[in-house]
Amino acid sequence: MYLRPGQKIGWEQHANTTQYFAVVSGTGRLYSGATSDVFVAETRRIEPGSKWLIEPQRWHDVEAGNLGLHLLTIYFPAEHPAGTVDRR
Repeated sequence: MYLRPGQKIGWEQHANTTQYFAVVSGTGRLYSGATSDVFVAETRRIEPGSKWLIEPQRWHDVEAGNLGLHLLTIYFPAEHPAGTVDRR
């Protein structure tokens, strides 16, 4: 996944899915919390080599820094039907 400079994924939550993230290049911020309220969310600076898991029911958002952000993300169990390709 690639986020342009300053771009956000947008607050999201997965009911029964754990999501794994790893930063390949760029920097940014990870926000996560029990609610989608950015004012009470935990904030973490992320950079190449950063890895984390988001457990089911946890709200989260990722924001790219000024150079953009390349992320690897894996859902388990899989959230998309087999063969799904996102070409954005």
